Amino acid sequence: MDFLSAKEYIDGLNRFGSVLGLSNIRKLLELLGNPEKALRVIHVAGTNGKGSTITYIESILREASYTTAKYTSPVVFEYLEKYQISGKNIGEEDFVRAVIKVKAALKELNGRDIYPTVFEVETAIAFFVFKEKNVDVVLLETGMGGDSDATNILDRVLLSVITSISYDHMAFLGDTIEEIASHKAGIIKRNCPVAINGNNKAALEVIKNIADKNNSNIRVAAKADLKNKRYKAGSGEVFLGIETCLKGLYQEENIALAIESILEIRDTFDVTEENIVSGIKKAYIAGRFEKISDNPPIYIDGAHNGDAVDKLKRTLEENFKEEEKVFIMGVLADKDYEKECRSICSLAKAVITVTPDNPRALNGEKLMETANKYNNNVCYAKTLEEALEKAVSLQADMIVAFGSLSYLGRFKEICKSKDW
Repeated sequence: MDFLSAKEYIDGLNRFGSVLGLSNIRKLLELLGNPEKALRVIHVAGTNGKGSTITYIESILREASYTTAKYTSPVVFEYLEKYQISGKNIGEEDFVRAVIKVKAALKELNGRDIYPTVFEVETAIAFFVFKEKNVDVVLLETGMGGDSDATNILDRVLLSVITSISYDHMAFLGDTIEEIASHKAGIIKRNCPVAINGNNKAALEVIKNIADKNNSNIRVAAKADLKNKRYKAGSGEVFLGIETCLKGLYQEENIALAIESILEIRDTFDVTEENIVSGIKKAYIAGRFEKISDNPPIYIDGAHNGDAVDKLKRTLEENFKEEEKVFIMGVLADKDYEKECRSICSLAKAVITVTPDNPRALNGEKLMETANKYNNNVCYAKTLEEALEKAVSLQADMIVAFGSLSYLGRFKEICKSKDW
């Protein structure tokens, strides 16, 4: 089996859909020898900020000379991005070796009429590879929820981290912040510490109650003062020289949460203040208000739900107030795209809608109809190439492409191929 055939095999598992619960992945991991039990894991859930918070924590630990592993989704540019060790994708041969093992286990399970989903299988692959590579720590991101997410198979973790909570996946997680927070807080393990973004009072109250019931110590992060390059931790410690290359005002929350997370695990990992400051400065993640072209100025941002779009709006209003903007927007159908359009579309000179390459994508023509309520200059582009051409022809001060990560990778490739 080579990489392409291994990837095709995994893609074929999509027919089993999405099933909440831990029974199937538990059986799969048992057949693989329970690799997850050998790992030290920092488990991260939340609505927004998971990727950035994980990236900061990982960068800090790497600065302290620890071998890190990271399992995140969705990917932006290539499939193996979701499995990284010390900032680099795992090798194709490592992936193939894991798939061969998993395929044999799945054959036995299928014979018992048990069919793990593709996300469960990919999670098992992550555990298998990371154990094989004997990493020091794993940064593990939940998929959609928390309590019934496939990544929540662990009995114990070094730390549970819960990022910003807002409305998303309501059909599965509930219609209120309290319900959503309760699902996310399902990753909290008894007698295992918790670090949380404390900027939503309703979510904080729910999570604190669940932490108390589990006898779990909780650290609450506020916001870093990026203007003055400092953060005062809940413990009273003050960190100076805090700066990041990641753009977006939401980074003030993600940085604070990353620092509180590191402070909670310093008994396990020898991390200095210098490691923290340097790690934050060096942290990089694609697709988070990332500038991909200077002339014309083009940015991409994975703002994929209402809260993230609100934060993108704040970033634009506070940092690019005078610039004339053109938006390229593509979203998934299960998002509150009405709210997203209402929040941000009026900031743009024009809005160009597209259809992301995703089974859950909202047709760009339908998104155009919604955006038309909030901007008088909206059009639909059948392809990303057409969207880019239309955006550039409008000669605005900046182009911002945002929404589903499932199209931003391809959009970046197209921009990079242009000879401006």
